[in-house]
Amino acid sequence: ESLIPLICINHLKNKETLIVGSSMPIRDLDRFVSNSINKEITLYSNRGVSGIDGVISTALGITLNSKYNHFLVIGDLSFLHDINGLMLAQRYHFNLTIIVVNNNGGGIFSLLPIKKKVKNKFEEFWTTPHGLDFKYLAKLYDMKYFKATSIPTLTTRLNNCNNIKGIKIIDFKTNIKANEKYYKKLQSNINNFFKK
Repeated sequence: ESLIPLICINHLKNKETLIVGSSMPIRDLDRFVSNSINKEITLYSNRGVSGIDGVISTALGITLNSKYNHFLVIGDLSFLHDINGLMLAQRYHFNLTIIVVNNNGGGIFSLLPIKKKVKNKFEEFWTTPHGLDFKYLAKLYDMKYFKATSIPTLTTRLNNCNNIKGIKIIDFKTNIKANEKYYKKLQSNINNFFKK
């Protein structure tokens, strides 16, 4: 999950755009992507009043009438929060690939101290799993849908989307607990490095 912004940056060609959602996607970009990218690309991010609101609508505004490919990396809760923004796709011409980091909830909260304080109600009130299948949402808005469960599959799906016009949704399935373990291991490695 944490490498998705890096995979997208590596995939982008000159003049293309990456829009990065709030919460984990922007943190992963900051943590895992070098700030010396040897490409002429544009990066956008948007923090709404509640953090995750309006990300799809912002991405569509950036994308409107552009001839270049645009990519949006967004968490599943942010995606659901602004899903009705996709109604605009029926009226205007957009060329946008949406990579939904789908861990069935708010994965960022598993990395915050709140998890230890509200153990018995953490999942219900903080992770808030939705249990939705995004292929039906793609069908509702008449968009192309692709599923990915690994980095190689994601790379293939991104390549597939390059030659398809309109809005495409790549549903990248991840696991909150596995990602939490990865982050803790990474933080431990960083701490050990600086202790030397």
